[in-house]
Amino acid sequence: MKIKRGPRAFPWAAAAALAFLGACETGGSGTKVAGCDAGPCATTAVQTTVERAAQNAVKCNDRVPVYEGGAKIGDMCPEAALLAGHTLLDLSDDFVPHVLRGEGDGKVPSYNGIYAKLANEEFGEDADWDRAKIDRYFELYGVFPTLSVMRKRLRDEKRHKCHDAVSDEGLANLDEELNTWRPLEEQQKEAGEVRGLGALLKMAAGALKLDSIDKLDKSKTYGARYRHYKRLKTRGQAVTELQEHLKCEGLLDSSSNRAMKGILDRPTITAMQTYHRRHMLVTWQLDEETRTTLLTNSRELDFRTLLRTLRERVIDATGLIEDGTASGERGKVLGRSLDARAFLASPRPGEEASGEGAPDLISGATDAAARALGWINPRAFLKQRVPDRVAVKLPPRPAYHGEHMELRAVVDRGDVWYDFPYSHTGDRRLQLVENRPAITLYAEHEGREIALVRWPTTIGGWQPERIENGRIYLVYKDSPAGPRVWRDIIAEPRWIPPENTPERDLVRPRYGEGWALKNDTFGPHYASAYGLVMMVHHRVDGKPGKERYTDQGIRTHGSASYDSILQGESHGCHRLHNHRALRLSAFLLEHRHHQVRGSIPVGYSRYFEWRGKNKKLEFESRGFRYELTPPVPVEVTRGRVMGQAMAPLYPQKLTAELRERYANPG
Repeated sequence: MKIKRGPRAFPWAAAAALAFLGACETGGSGTKVAGCDAGPCATTAVQTTVERAAQNAVKCNDRVPVYEGGAKIGDMCPEAALLAGHTLLDLSDDFVPHVLRGEGDGKVPSYNGIYAKLANEEFGEDADWDRAKIDRYFELYGVFPTLSVMRKRLRDEKRHKCHDAVSDEGLANLDEELNTWRPLEEQQKEAGEVRGLGALLKMAAGALKLDSIDKLDKSKTYGARYRHYKRLKTRGQAVTELQEHLKCEGLLDSSSNRAMKGILDRPTITAMQTYHRRHMLVTWQLDEETRTTLLTNSRELDFRTLLRTLRERVIDATGLIEDGTASGERGKVLGRSLDARAFLASPRPGEEASGEGAPDLISGATDAAARALGWINPRAFLKQRVPDRVAVKLPPRPAYHGEHMELRAVVDRGDVWYDFPYSHTGDRRLQLVENRPAITLYAEHEGREIALVRWPTTIGGWQPERIENGRIYLVYKDSPAGPRVWRDIIAEPRWIPPENTPERDLVRPRYGEGWALKNDTFGPHYASAYGLVMMVHHRVDGKPGKERYTDQGIRTHGSASYDSILQGESHGCHRLHNHRALRLSAFLLEHRHHQVRGSIPVGYSRYFEWRGKNKKLEFESRGFRYELTPPVPVEVTRGRVMGQAMAPLYPQKLTAELRERYANPG
């Protein structure tokens, strides 16, 4: 699929002309422009000059419509629009993130066409699409739906009316979190208890000549049983209403009895997890966040998804990354918070990044774009159909933005436990982590350092590994501290399994067709081991001009395991949510000199037999490489080492008894 792209959203050669300056400028009379606080501002005088130049620009054949206040106000040549201070937004269904675009002359990552199909919810028939058909929704994997998909969702009145018809009384009254994995027997017992208590209370109310069992609430004899009954009934009613909403979405089969009414059984849980993905929620429970989402009008939920899609297009067009995580101040778009609590959480609540933290520039730019386009509510969006590319006025970018920025990253490992996680009796040791790992990106500007983002990440820990005759033991996977660099950005990365990987781990069952290769793990794939993009950590040795770059196998990369980044560990890598990994790579490519190296050739093949069938695992490429010139420095801190062990323990240091005890830890 050919991806149509316009000129860059903001040519840095014109930055001076547009007054992207560190201090507030003055108007033609030398007075300060109204509303220009300390920080980067463009001036009325400069804007007027640029707009006049734009009006006299050479005519072109690919004029772009200009939107303001929800209406088209004219057309301009793209170059003239940029000079006039507009931003060009790509709203097409062919859109792919920066890192998947590559460049001309055939240097384009192979996954960009697949990404576009996923964003359009178009699936193929071969085994490589099986995972996507199960997941169905991909925002949590870094793939946002297109505007055509969102238009279709918002126009689905049958679905919206179905949601409107659900009573929601139980969900509204539920004041507790329901454990998703409660045993079925326990839930069924509660359902029976509700029926029995309901009959008993009805009889009691009749005997007392009460017109409702609700009047038993204050009864000394029946009050406690009534309140217990109401609590259990509300639980079941809330689950039943959840199931009705899931049926409205087509996620739970309404034509059969696969799901037990009012019971969080496996079909209901699976459907609820798909619902979570649809609305970019990172949770596995019927918790407060899920309940609030279910109680929100379905049209409003779709509109928030639309705004998230617009936000990614704005980020791509502006080269912004500043989302408020470095300052702790998160903005809103059209008065709405678009992110689930997982993406609002700080690695260390109440503690800001050292240095000046950048405000949430992304929300402000997205809000301005939505207002310029007139997308202020679902109805307004559906009333107009904008072209694939438009020009809008957005807030000026920061003074420190440029074509090549002085950047550095810090990976703070937080609290580190090297102690073996089990006691000699086999009990799990309590190893509290108050300070979670965090990654902070800094920019240097005019002698000061600005923290741009501060995101939760992961470090290594105790992980199962096959060693010694194929047995599985716990092995500590370290995330080495010290200075490193990001030199290589790898799009569509592939994970090549070690030769000792069991053949069973290379395949997965495919319903009705035997076994297929596990390509969604190997990549390229949104759910691969490295996600959609990774930044390689290199250790640099040698003198300047004769540097040696050593790859120790550590990366900063995206991850499909979106629920574990806030509380889990890795095999040593620093994992990010996929959409954040894409934003980081785009920012580095937009604001750092680099070369497009293209596909990394590799001649890997492995033949094996599985269940009587010959299988061939083969890779022609390890990914699509960009090389930052020069690399970005990365400091991995030692963190705060907890416990008694001051360095990683390896399996050979454990006793034979312990190695045997913790074989197959699961």
